[in-house]
Amino acid sequence: MGDHRQQSRRGTLNRTAVLASLLALAASLVAASTAGAQDAPESAQSLFTDVAGHWALEHIAVLEGKGIFDRTECGEAMFCPSAPLKRETMAVWIVRVLDGSDPATVTDTRFSDVDGSHRWAAHIERFAELGVTAGYTDGTFRPDVTVSRAQMASFLARAFDFPPAEPAGFGDVEGNSHEDDINRIAAMGITAGCDDRPNYCPSRPTSRAEMAVFISRAIAYVESQAHFDPPTKLDLGASHSCMVRADATIACWGDSLYGKSNAPGGRFRAVSAGGGHSCALRTDGSVVCWGNNGGADDYTGAAVAPPGTFKTVVAGPRFSCGLRTDLTVACWGDNDAGQASPPEDLFSTIRVSTYHSCGLRTDSTIACWGSNHDEPNGEVYYGQSEPPRGTFKSVAVGWRHSCGVRTDDTIECWGANSTTYSSGRVDRDGRAEAPQGTFKAVTAGRAHSCGLRADDTVVCWGSDYAGAVDGPSGKFKTIVASGSTTCGVRDNGGLACWGSNSYGQAVPPSGSFESIVAGSSRFCGIRSGGAVACWGRNNRGQSVAADAPFTSVTAGSEHVCGLRDDGRIACWGSNIARRATPPAGTFKAVSSGGVHGCGLRTDDRIQCWGATPGRVGSLVFDVGQIHPPSGRFKAVDVGSWHSCGLRHDDTVACWGDDRHGRSTPPDGTFVSISAGGAHGCGLRADQAIACWGSNDSGQTDAPAGAFESVTAGGRHSCGLRMGGMIECWGDNENNRAKPPSGTFESVSAGREHSCGLRTDGTVKCWGRNNNGQRNAPEGTFEAVVAGPQHSCALRADGTVTCWGYVRSHMAFGVVDGPSLEAPTYRAVAAGVEHSCGLRTDGTVECWGDNEHGQADPPAGEFSAISAGWRHSCGLRTDGTLACWGSDGDAARLAALAPGTFTAVSAGLWHACMLRPDGTVLCGGDNSYGQSSPPDGRFEAVAAGWAHSCGVRTDNTITCWGGDTSEEFQHGQIDAPDGEFRVVTAGDRHSCGLRTNGTIACWGFNRDGQTDAPGGKFESLSAGSRHTCGVRNDGRIACWGLDGHGRTEPPVETASTAGTYTQVAAGGSHTCALRINRTLVCWGNNEHGQTDVPD
Repeated sequence: MGDHRQQSRRGTLNRTAVLASLLALAASLVAASTAGAQDAPESAQSLFTDVAGHWALEHIAVLEGKGIFDRTECGEAMFCPSAPLKRETMAVWIVRVLDGSDPATVTDTRFSDVDGSHRWAAHIERFAELGVTAGYTDGTFRPDVTVSRAQMASFLARAFDFPPAEPAGFGDVEGNSHEDDINRIAAMGITAGCDDRPNYCPSRPTSRAEMAVFISRAIAYVESQAHFDPPTKLDLGASHSCMVRADATIACWGDSLYGKSNAPGGRFRAVSAGGGHSCALRTDGSVVCWGNNGGADDYTGAAVAPPGTFKTVVAGPRFSCGLRTDLTVACWGDNDAGQASPPEDLFSTIRVSTYHSCGLRTDSTIACWGSNHDEPNGEVYYGQSEPPRGTFKSVAVGWRHSCGVRTDDTIECWGANSTTYSSGRVDRDGRAEAPQGTFKAVTAGRAHSCGLRADDTVVCWGSDYAGAVDGPSGKFKTIVASGSTTCGVRDNGGLACWGSNSYGQAVPPSGSFESIVAGSSRFCGIRSGGAVACWGRNNRGQSVAADAPFTSVTAGSEHVCGLRDDGRIACWGSNIARRATPPAGTFKAVSSGGVHGCGLRTDDRIQCWGATPGRVGSLVFDVGQIHPPSGRFKAVDVGSWHSCGLRHDDTVACWGDDRHGRSTPPDGTFVSISAGGAHGCGLRADQAIACWGSNDSGQTDAPAGAFESVTAGGRHSCGLRMGGMIECWGDNENNRAKPPSGTFESVSAGREHSCGLRTDGTVKCWGRNNNGQRNAPEGTFEAVVAGPQHSCALRADGTVTCWGYVRSHMAFGVVDGPSLEAPTYRAVAAGVEHSCGLRTDGTVECWGDNEHGQADPPAGEFSAISAGWRHSCGLRTDGTLACWGSDGDAARLAALAPGTFTAVSAGLWHACMLRPDGTVLCGGDNSYGQSSPPDGRFEAVAAGWAHSCGVRTDNTITCWGGDTSEEFQHGQIDAPDGEFRVVTAGDRHSCGLRTNGTIACWGFNRDGQTDAPGGKFESLSAGSRHTCGVRNDGRIACWGLDGHGRTEPPVETASTAGTYTQVAAGGSHTCALRINRTLVCWGNNEHGQTDVPD
């Protein structure tokens, strides 16, 4: 059957050393090929007595001059050009070409027929180590076997890592196991077939002369490509990732907005992921793009590639560029700064940034095009599109600066060399001031750069924000920068990262890696075995690589878990309370719930995870649901706040929250169980159903009769009768307890909807459809599960498809069904000139003015957030405080305020927190007494500009601070009598929400900020000189100063009216949370504070 080889990348091949060896050989080949065989050196003519005048002499001579054929002669002074090539000889020649030398001796090899005493044992072992061969399936290498032309093609394609190619048109290779590799070497110009045209003659033995020519042509091809970028197999966009699989198809994962993760079919050489679109290079050289192309966010034309053939393609934020095979550059898409208008020159490489692009010409000079300013039409000149003269080896582009490695190995940078703030202050950071010395490579981040020195050490320069220039010691093979973070592959294959770690991007995984790529606050690496590992920002699932099939899937509250075919569990989606972080090891089954999950291990024990110590308000995560009893079990199922297991003796045990008796199952034996919201159900051995727990909607009143299975939902239950019909009972709002007719294989009940798998493999859902959870995709499936507001199904190929309330990070790979077109949030906070949002996965995102770091939240999961002027604060899920930004004491509150809190409010120069015992702690500026709260117990607290207020446990309001100065005392601390449940503090005014839902405001009223309208409200927020509230019907009302339109919420339509749950008033802007958990902001946008991230 020929050579057996696993589909894996070479793990120990040093590509830099190999390239150096190949280029040295290629230089000799070029010299030899310019002269005819008759001009070959006399020494070459007389090397072998049997090659004089031979058609392959020039190639044989050059390779022999490099020692490739040493001791592989077929006789004294004889090459035997027509003799068949043996596998052992092939191994020796290829190893010497790739490594440039002979390997060290070995005592044994991995092959049963080649021990340490074999003449070429070391070369054969190295041949396998390089990933060129795995030997035969019986564990042998068979060194004396002749190499066929088909096997020769595979050896060369693997050794030189040739890209996939279209069929070469040979008439005798279709269906051959080496067909793909034959097409690859043909596309590289290594062979045109055999003399029996148009055939390749795959079974014919490869002669020694043919092999010499094939190797020399392969080396010449590598040399011709030395100045071009290798095909990009893995690339990271703004919020999605794409890679070229081993079979040349493309897989994308992460955010699927605009369809940018919906890769087309076909075979590809390279892929590039951009902002809202992606592009790929097909094996025929054409480029295809997909994603945003409709003009939204200036993407017009970004996903429509021009015709023609290309060598490379690069997708930028809103545009793309490709290097044609004639070495000219074509760009398409957004061109407001000229970044898509390249010069008419010949190039070998191209690099793109947001508003400028650069390329290395074939004459080694650099050309850049696009903006030279801070913005496309900005006033601050940087000159990032005006490179220096001279010759270069490589170029790297940052945000507003670029760097290049000159041909003398020094680095020169140009463009921005400082940061200009909105206040007019300029900080010189030196990002364009490269250090002296010689370098191999350079990478440019947002405001810093790093270089790989000739001795393989790293040095960085520029802005030292978050330690971006604090490169580690040691030697590296490669480095790459993203934002304010840099990661590198050490010489031993391990990873090291430094700089900003706001999303965990500076904490790489362990193991050995071949290469890394950078995206927006995240990185991905290709391990030595070929697997992909990603780390860093994962708000859209872009750091989760879909690389393994599943045998089952389960839908949790806002996350999904699946059991892989190797028994490992993988979870994705919201990771609040660590519910999407399953333990290592192998399992038989998995189940996901509210903030936890459980799995049945292969030894029949149950292990649970999630529900880490923490709380949201008065909601405690850990109520015992992650502490299963000991013993052996057959099955496990997880509810919202409790879990149940079926023991080996067929009795049921439940643990966790036992309100309404949900964790107190009845006695007796069962064959299956299901844990719902506040109840559970089980199928007894006599096929009858028994339910227990809450019965407020009749969900435990199971009908009589025989059933095959049962499932417990939110406040309803469903069972599959023996004939395949579904029957449901309990709450029937939205017809959730009214299943469709027909026969089904299985049924799953979610919180307010259910789904069933029909006998034909299609999925049908019913019940509530507010997030599209009922809109199952077409196709056939093996299983289906209904979650709280989403559904997931398992396809026959082991892939998982989700729909409904599916933020992209809950969908493994591509989302087939409808998904939200924006990230989702639980809360929003508006500061003076910036905004922050608490995502539904517990992470924090901020935008707007970041001059003092107030918009750079730390990584981790939070339960509450608040934004001040130059600082922001949040409560982590364990109740501890985290603040970021400047403003002295306020930014150091976390260190000054140990312990846990239930609420936090950031003021202008201070912050106040509410402890679990109801006492208030404030810190930061206290010039006006705003950080000196009174004694007593409170239920809520609010920090204003120079005063603070709190709602006491008796529902009265007490305020403090504001001093008595005319500037800061306008009655804002003189709270009215009455009972309140909410208080909010603005600049020099305050407002409270009474227990009857009406609003009362007091304090400074020059702009009408205390003139609250009548009616009932659910929430309110005081800004600088305006106030906003959410009415009971979900509409927003604002009053006070209307500068920049801060009191003018978006115009409501019939579909958007009454869709708000929270509003946050800032300095001169406002933000609101919609009922679908998306955000909208309006008002002053000078610092981008209303530009909600997409």
